Amino acid sequence: MTDVADRETINIELNKKIDTEIVYTAQAIPPRPTPLPGRAPAAERPRPAFGQLDFDLQHSLTQRARIFREDALRYADRESDAVYTGDFQAYYTTYRALPTKVLEGYFGWRTRLRRGIYADAPLSFKFLYAYELLGCIGVSSPAEGFEALEALRQHYRERALTDYLDVWLRDFAVYYALDERYLTRAFDEVRRVDRLRAALKYPDKYGSDEVFDALSAVSSYDVTRSPFYKANSEVCREVLARVYRAVCASEAERGATSFQELFCGIAGDIPYQMFRNAVFIETEKHPDATVEIDDVRRYICRFGRWRCECLGVSGKQPAKSTAMGELLHEGERIARDVFSFSRPLKPNGLKKRTLKTVQQAVEDYYKERKQSSRPVVTVDRSLLSGIRSDAALTMERLLIEEDEPECAVLTPVETETVLTPAEIGTMPSEPAHETEHRAAPPAGLTEDEQQFLLLLLEDGPWRAFASERRLFPSLLADSINEKLFELIGDTVLESDGGDGYAVIEDYRDELRSILG
Repeated sequence: MTDVADRETINIELNKKIDTEIVYTAQAIPPRPTPLPGRAPAAERPRPAFGQLDFDLQHSLTQRARIFREDALRYADRESDAVYTGDFQAYYTTYRALPTKVLEGYFGWRTRLRRGIYADAPLSFKFLYAYELLGCIGVSSPAEGFEALEALRQHYRERALTDYLDVWLRDFAVYYALDERYLTRAFDEVRRVDRLRAALKYPDKYGSDEVFDALSAVSSYDVTRSPFYKANSEVCREVLARVYRAVCASEAERGATSFQELFCGIAGDIPYQMFRNAVFIETEKHPDATVEIDDVRRYICRFGRWRCECLGVSGKQPAKSTAMGELLHEGERIARDVFSFSRPLKPNGLKKRTLKTVQQAVEDYYKERKQSSRPVVTVDRSLLSGIRSDAALTMERLLIEEDEPECAVLTPVETETVLTPAEIGTMPSEPAHETEHRAAPPAGLTEDEQQFLLLLLEDGPWRAFASERRLFPSLLADSINEKLFELIGDTVLESDGGDGYAVIEDYRDELRSILG
């Protein structure tokens, strides 16, 4: 009983305590805070329906773009002398995402920029200004908008900005159907890369020089630095271009993934979004259009939707490739061997099937080059009758007629050239030993060229020899190199940097054996 009475007493005390603590009284509402000095009135500030800070969270990108365009048109002519020195950053910047002080600073920066003063500013200011230009807001024509966008690209070179502006400039020229002058400025680098990709994709349609330049651009092995290229650049460029064509053709026959697909992909029709990653909205559906950029790139709009036909939508140059480097290295190695270059290369791990194709391509080019270097003799049969008639006339004039006294006296030369068959039969024949021992000059070198080369080999007075014979050393050296190239496969004389010449050490023994 005692415990029950105690609990009832405690409950009564608690209830009394609660009743006495809860007391409500009337209080006055505090006044609104005084606005800060220089703050614009609320009616002049763009204020979103859901509040300043949560604007980007409460609206989709399309809604944001629509509201942005309305605000941009309203503030297109707004000017200010405010200077913002802080650092404000925001993604997909719009007017309503900027606090009032920052917004006034943007209008001040834009006012000075339109007057040609490109002052430093936060990155968000530059993106916001670019969004205005993409919608042709604040400019009188698309051409003026392109100029302003390009000027922004030239004066502010932050990578975070220029990567977007490069794409938007191309989109701008296509979307607003600007003429070729603006297309050239926007697509200059893209056209260069497209031509490079096209030379790799369709090597049979391009010359060997263009194919080689494209190969060098994507190869990890720099062929142009090799001694073989420096000594035989024309041969190296042609042979490596042929090697690439042959390998592509071989892989196409086998149905394998070719170098063409590796670097260029498959030419296709890709859906394309104009002004991607920008706050931009179309006010009306774009009319059907087709814009040709080059042989492998064009933009097509049908029913308001854009597509791009190209070999690479980004327009960026392919990265350096180890696979291409290995192919060019092996091509050069085999070319050095076939053309007897003095410095061989070590082979790498190229597949045997590909290596066989490379070997065949180099050998075919060598045979073709050797065949083309031989002199071609052609006979014009239509001239034979004229030659016969001229010969008959000459013979008739040389015949001695007894009834013509003026022909009775002949010079010794004339009497020696006109012989009867009987007189020819009585002439003594040339001694056999003289014809057997008369040898042709080595490699067609003249006596002066042989003597000049011998003096260079023996470090003799070749300058005095050339001066005595009244010969030009440069002409002698060029003639010797040209005549011995077919025999040795390389030049044997080189300039010492001045007016002198020297024999290349690798060919001294071979030249001595040729001269006997």
